[in-house]
Amino acid sequence: MEREQPRLLADLGARLFPCSSLPLDEATIASVRAIAVTLVGQIDTEITGNDAMLSWPSLQRSRLLGDTAMLNFLLARAAYLRLSQRLPGDAVLSANGWIAHHISDAGGILSDAVVDLLAARSRPATLRLSGRADMPADLFAATVRHIVAALRTEQDDAGAYDAATRAMVADHDERASLPYLSVKIAALLHGVVDHDALKDPARAGLDLFAGQLCRALAMDWHQVIHIMGEGGARLAVLLRAADFSLAEAVNVFAIIQADAEPMPLDRFEETGRSPARTLVAGWLVAGWNATLDAADA
Repeated sequence: MEREQPRLLADLGARLFPCSSLPLDEATIASVRAIAVTLVGQIDTEITGNDAMLSWPSLQRSRLLGDTAMLNFLLARAAYLRLSQRLPGDAVLSANGWIAHHISDAGGILSDAVVDLLAARSRPATLRLSGRADMPADLFAATVRHIVAALRTEQDDAGAYDAATRAMVADHDERASLPYLSVKIAALLHGVVDHDALKDPARAGLDLFAGQLCRALAMDWHQVIHIMGEGGARLAVLLRAADFSLAEAVNVFAIIQADAEPMPLDRFEETGRSPARTLVAGWLVAGWNATLDAADA
């Protein structure tokens, strides 16, 4: 207890005097914790073959899960899960049916990408929770290294887990992730007759809707998801920068922020697209890992 007192006081100080004026609600904190525990548990178990999650105590003490890139990912993942719950009940089936129409018997880049997207959307619940398969490759590799270092601290075995670690990092394919596939498909569908459906998150799916915004604004998929979860004025600016009409923006807010006041859209049509794009460009920070290579596929 004596050893933990400084950490206890640091935690208390952070709660009493947070650095940001934006509140972190308990639901978000609980979601982020669940995602982190599930993610670490999956990687830990695969490395060790043990369900006890041996690395967690060391990860907690060392604050290795507190780096900016990981926190960005966890907040975006929590936003994605929260937004998914706001979609109409039949939205998933509807979105899958719409995109499945682009599967061709002759195959092709678009057809193959759509098949991969449908497979990514149907992952087991625990994988969807952790977001492991949707992590940028460099962040996944860094997370695995952190977990292995924590395991060695706990077990005092410097030579263990090397083979499992190399195999796990090598097997992680960012090209099969929702961010990569969503941006790729949005780029391939640009100019197709019904590509305007990508502006409707209920019709296209949250992933493809975010992919369309990434393609239009050269943003990172996880950052777009984070702003969507945040809602409010920044989401309004994002939609204006992407050349959404007022009707399209109203539809987006009605779906993903139904309980919000309409204030962010009061001056939507008065806002110029060019100033909005300038604002959005200022939000592109180094902590977000780019997934835009897919747009050039």
